[in-house]
Amino acid sequence: DEMKIMGKKIVVLGQMQELGDESKSCHIDVGQCLAETSVDVVIGVCGEMKYMLEQLPKTVEQYYFENKDGLYEFLLNKLLQNNDIVLIKGSHYFSKVYKISEQLIENGKI
Repeated sequence: DEMKIMGKKIVVLGQMQELGDESKSCHIDVGQCLAETSVDVVIGVCGEMKYMLEQLPKTVEQYYFENKDGLYEFLLNKLLQNNDIVLIKGSHYFSKVYKISEQLIENGKI
């Protein structure tokens, strides 16, 4: 069964690390896969996520952050609304976007 989502589908992705020479093509692949979904908003965090964002159609709302600084405030004050669903994923030690999830949970926002 498909989950019914009343709000926006938001994806927050941090750069994948330790991919070596394949890094750029892997980030492009992620963007191409996302381009085939019904996601509404994509946020890329850290350098190579720009390659991912370039693959998305212009109909997808897109944002880029050099690092996680300011991302929590952006989500909380500018983007998230009731009934939105958010996927947050990234390299644990490099992008540290997991800390955004922790902040949202700690403050009772998700």
